[in-house]
Amino acid sequence: MFRTLLNDPACHTDTVTALAWGRDGSLVTASIDETLTIHDVAAPESDGAAADSGASSAIALTPRHVVKDLDLGIVSLSAAHHANIVAGATMDSVVKVWALDSGEELLSVDPGALQAWCVDWHPSKPILAATTHSGAVSLLDGETGEKRRAIDTRAGFASCVAFSPDGGAVATASLEGKVSVMDVETGALLHSAEPHRRPIRSLVWAPDGTRLLTGSDDARVTVLDVGSTGLSAVHSLAGHTAPVTAVAMRPDGLQAVSASADTTARLWDLRAREPVHTFRSHEERIGAADYSADGVRVATGDDAGRVCVHAAN
Repeated sequence: MFRTLLNDPACHTDTVTALAWGRDGSLVTASIDETLTIHDVAAPESDGAAADSGASSAIALTPRHVVKDLDLGIVSLSAAHHANIVAGATMDSVVKVWALDSGEELLSVDPGALQAWCVDWHPSKPILAATTHSGAVSLLDGETGEKRRAIDTRAGFASCVAFSPDGGAVATASLEGKVSVMDVETGALLHSAEPHRRPIRSLVWAPDGTRLLTGSDDARVTVLDVGSTGLSAVHSLAGHTAPVTAVAMRPDGLQAVSASADTTARLWDLRAREPVHTFRSHEERIGAADYSADGVRVATGDDAGRVCVHAAN
């Protein structure tokens, strides 16, 4: 049953810029209030049914660790699959890694060595991909911070980055509306397309590596086929009335969530190509969304510092 399990209007004191579910089931939220919080997520009550209005809660977030004084705040988060850690990029381009169990900072890469905006972990190795203001992707050793390779995306400012599920390719999307897919080992450009004429704010791979999902300022979500002959837009998911700020795909690849400046989050049936539910728990622009590892929950965060957790099936 689709419902809002938690509506926390005071999770942060300013815009929630990013969130991610940790490997251990924790929820990590970041804000331009210059904090990052690692939350424990309580088990659902047996019959609690919170309304989208947020009048009651079926679960609770308990801060496990709060990291403070992050200059200008975190703009991107990525939880690792190979370890219980999370990486983030700050607005002043520092890449940091924290342990989810202790909150300890494990790595910090100085902005003098890297201009970073968005980060993503390799699916099975301690390697980080970080986009730069110039449009290049830097591949970093996630334990030492050493730069392994710089990959040219042949595009401008790369607003988002994502490793393919097998780790063999990395995709970026730009503020020009362009998507680029590069080979990780050689740096060769494999595919490129321009599915949007306005900035792309979010990009995610399907679990089988055959599709990409993009969300753009044109208020559309576009599904792209990734084939041997290139990228091709299969269809667009329309319904939002303002820019799409975040997209995420359920681990089985059958459902997606999109978050928007229109204050709603929509769940999409990707086989039927239609919306199955719209969450209206927020009153401000939603800028972050992510599925839990089991695909049962979706978390969203907005410009007022509110975080919501929804039942997604």
